[in-house]
Amino acid sequence: MIKRVSILFMLAVCFLFLLPLTARADVIVGPDNDFYTRHWNDCTYLGRRFYTNGEAGFVSITRAPGSKTEIAAFENGVIILIQFTYNHEGQLWGASLMWDSEVPDGWIPMDQLLVVYDHISFEEDHQGAFYQYSGDYGTLFGPGDIIFWTWPGSGEIEMTHESHLNKTEIERDWLTAERAFMDSEGREWLYIPYFYARRSTWICLSDPSNGEIPAFNPAPQPELWPSAEPPASSGGPSIPFLIIMLVAVLAAGTIVLNFALRKRTR
Repeated sequence: MIKRVSILFMLAVCFLFLLPLTARADVIVGPDNDFYTRHWNDCTYLGRRFYTNGEAGFVSITRAPGSKTEIAAFENGVIILIQFTYNHEGQLWGASLMWDSEVPDGWIPMDQLLVVYDHISFEEDHQGAFYQYSGDYGTLFGPGDIIFWTWPGSGEIEMTHESHLNKTEIERDWLTAERAFMDSEGREWLYIPYFYARRSTWICLSDPSNGEIPAFNPAPQPELWPSAEPPASSGGPSIPFLIIMLVAVLAAGTIVLNFALRKRTR
């Protein structure tokens, strides 16, 4: 009986440990930044990638919107993830998020960034071409893999579903037929809002297993300001921080000296 209770207890602990991991799989991650922590309720989610594109040839990242404390600087053309925006005295700032890059969490004026062409850009360019899909999904039930694209004609594969889909999985789990698109070659595409932690992808209903569909609508080349190397920055602690550290060291030294003198007197 004790052994059985122990096993059940261990299983319960494992479940409680794994539950937060599962929940975090689709949680929007915020930047590790003091300003964001204090003002997250006033921030707006964005979740798009941008090129650094400052008129001076580089972009500075600061600790907070409007702050003069620079934590990093990058030449134009570096791709960063802007997770949230914040309106500071009428100017929109973006919160950078370290995501498979060396860009630290901080804040950048949005007018010094240029969006990387993505599925939202595609939707903006083809707003009047979408329609509600009303057909069946028979082409998705075959044995071949299903190719998920970033957008129709991008030439970029977002993911491949390695096992064929079944009707129950499609109708129950993820297919909402939010919108469809017909390209110039008569291929029909379907927008997939969410599938296995991937958001906003497209599949070609006419040829779902073909990963060789040509890039008839690739992302355009970005038009950036000329790049320039950022000026040398101290990158170290700010003056107030150094003053605080100096005071702390002096205080600690005073305490140690006072203790030593008292011990000698005794």
